[in-house]
Amino acid sequence: MLRLAWILGLVLSLHFLAGCGSYVTDDLRTDKPSTGKPAWGMPILIDGSDYLLVPFAMERPRDFMEFDHYYSPRSNSGFWAYKEGYSKFHSFVWHNVAFRHRESNETRLLLDRKAMISRMLIYQNKKPIPYHLFGIHDVDTNGDRFINEHDAERLYYCNLDGTGLSALTPAGTDVSAVRVDHAHGKIFVAVAYDSNLDRRYDRTDRSETFEFNVHAIDQPAMKVVSTTIQEKAEAIYR
Repeated sequence: MLRLAWILGLVLSLHFLAGCGSYVTDDLRTDKPSTGKPAWGMPILIDGSDYLLVPFAMERPRDFMEFDHYYSPRSNSGFWAYKEGYSKFHSFVWHNVAFRHRESNETRLLLDRKAMISRMLIYQNKKPIPYHLFGIHDVDTNGDRFINEHDAERLYYCNLDGTGLSALTPAGTDVSAVRVDHAHGKIFVAVAYDSNLDRRYDRTDRSETFEFNVHAIDQPAMKVVSTTIQEKAEAIYR
């Protein structure tokens, strides 16, 4: 029994020591300034683009025994995986992105408001499509005065220089998955609606998938399954 207690104590001590000095991103209060520390990540190099992307986040020291499931912008090189076409990155937390021109050094921010970025799709190609995609939480949809992963995520697109940020998915929906069909130039986005009006997005809510044209991203999306077919399928089981 004493041996078991000693081993457990050793494990907890090692976990604590390993956590010292590590960081997690700060939940953003909508009504108060952030208490986190500003942190800038290493530049993200994009083939065929004149711009560098530099992630930014407000971070705080990790609390004792808190499981760190976020990626710090300081260590983002660990999950970049470039390939032809779109590269998808998710399960991280940034609060903004700076776009810096390689030659002129002109720099601008993607966002002018408090928000959390948790998904990014950048285009890697010799002839890149002139925009990037970002999954952004920018509204306190559950009313807890924080902006974090528990709020709705909307998919946005912007030009390669960070200008022209526009929403792709409707307000009041939460992005659950994004898939790119390189061969046919399509982007499929699954979203959930707060159909039970509990201010949360989960498996109990209605969902559907939209199709966007990669080469005409600003055009209206098409439902992958039409409303008529959805209703027919659901009627079979009622």
